[in-house]
Amino acid sequence: MTQRKDGFDQDGQRDTLPDPGAKSRANGDLGGREMHSTNDGAKRAMVYIRVASAEHGSEEQAQQQEVACRETAQRLGFTPVAVYSDIGSTERPGLRRMLDELDTIKPTSVITLDPSRFGRKYQENMAVMTRLRAAGVEPVFAHDPTEDPLGLSWRRSEASVVREADAK
Repeated sequence: MTQRKDGFDQDGQRDTLPDPGAKSRANGDLGGREMHSTNDGAKRAMVYIRVASAEHGSEEQAQQQEVACRETAQRLGFTPVAVYSDIGSTERPGLRRMLDELDTIKPTSVITLDPSRFGRKYQENMAVMTRLRAAGVEPVFAHDPTEDPLGLSWRRSEASVVREADAK
């Protein structure tokens, strides 16, 4: 697979994780670590990064998002097991691949910078979060305007939209 300068392949998967000895490949190998969920209650997280433009500075933006997501993971006790990225891609192959690998990797959460990383439109965000929750995966946001890393304010907003739709 072709490696881009930003460290991600054409499908938005990071070829290597910065963790010592951890390597993520298309076949799911994480440097000898088992990828399936454990029975020890470990909190496993996938990290998703999206930068809308592939212009100058996008690599730095992607790195900043990854750092913020990893710091959130550490603060909340999650172990990042895979990192996915879409930089300047409207097709979002990294997001699609991450969603396709939910059943294989079996994370307890997906950490991203904020809900807008899942899509530009509210409906796109909701579709991704619905799919995550259907798989038993909790979306976690590194940046939330209310300092709410588990996104409770977003859920309140989501619930109000559902109530409005039910009322019609």
